[in-house]
This record gives sequence, C-alpha cells and structure tokens, in this order.
Amino acid sequence: EEQHKYIQSRFYRSPEVLLGLGYDSAIDMWSLGCVAAELFLGLPILPGNQEHDQIGRIVEMMGSIPDWMLEQGTKARTFFVKEEQDGTPSQIHPNHPSDDNNAQCSPSLRQNGKWRLKTASEYLQSMSQSELAKRGGKASLVALAQEQKQHRYFEYTELSDIILHYGKQRINKDDENEKGILEWFAHLLSGMLD
Repeated sequence: EEQHKYIQSRFYRSPEVLLGLGYDSAIDMWSLGCVAAELFLGLPILPGNQEHDQIGRIVEMMGSIPDWMLEQGTKARTFFVKEEQDGTPSQIHPNHPSDDNNAQCSPSLRQNGKWRLKTASEYLQSMSQSELAKRGGKASLVALAQEQKQHRYFEYTELSDIILHYGKQRINKDDENEKGILEWFAHLLSGMLD
C-alpha cells in the first residue's frame, strides 16, 4: 500500500504520521478521537502550530511515546534526542548551541530516560537552511515558538482532566448517570488516542 507524504490535517495528525512510521486505519481512529473531543469541547485538543509543537502537545497530553516508535520512525530524530545512560545526547548536531534557557527539559517531555523531545531551540538549530526557508525563515519559526507557549485553550494538559473538568460545565452536576457518561467518554477517548 502506498504511503503518502502529506496525510491528515495537523490538529488530527497521529504520532505514526508525525514520526514517519508506516500507517494503517489506526491513524483514522486517532483523528476520530481528536474530532470527537473537539465536538464535545468546542475547541481542538491538540492545536499545534507546527509539527514539533504538535508532537510536544501529544507527549504532554498522552505521555511518553513508545521507544519502538521512536527507534523505527524515520522522522523521530527530527523531534527527539536519544540520550545515553549518563544523560548526554547520543548524537549532537554539529552546530548545536549551548542553550542555558532550555537545558532542563520538562520531566513530562523526557522519554523513558532514553529519548526526550527537543527544545524549540534545538529543533530550530537542527533544521537545514532549505527547511527553514520552506517554513518562512528562522524568524518566522521563532515567532511561532513564542506563540505556541501562549496558544493554550485549556488549563489542564492531560486528556482525562480536560474532559472531566470542562465536561462538568456541560452536564447536570446532580445526575450521577451523566457523571458516569463523562468518565466513560474520557476513557473512550483515551483508548482512541492510545
């Protein structure tokens, strides 16, 4: 089966597609889960403004990406750094800057002690000049990185917390059945996005 370069709109793009893995109908289940959550909440749950931001939001919301996906994904090293046991990167880009502001990565973005999401600065530094030019230049991407910090629709970051907190505003708080349905819906979405 032919694998296409561009598939799925960014807000609904699955980790398999972002990481450059082969895909099947499971990516449609991912998109359906994103759409179902958006229909319920009225806003997208993963509004990344570019692919690095998108994968970062997925990790923040759903937790670590399995090592096998990062090992096999043809684009995994675009977004992640594999670290040795002592915490040093296994491969450093030759032009990698010392970036004291981003030296410490959020624990939720650390990948099982072996992989971690690149900081925005590391991601930009690892891009070739032609990649930067395709995306509007480095200044444009730096502005997007600044914007992504402010572009949060929800106070909570974990999927179940978002659904349960914002869903309570939509249900009859005295109805135990509606509370149960809300918990079931959060569980269903977690399964669709797993």
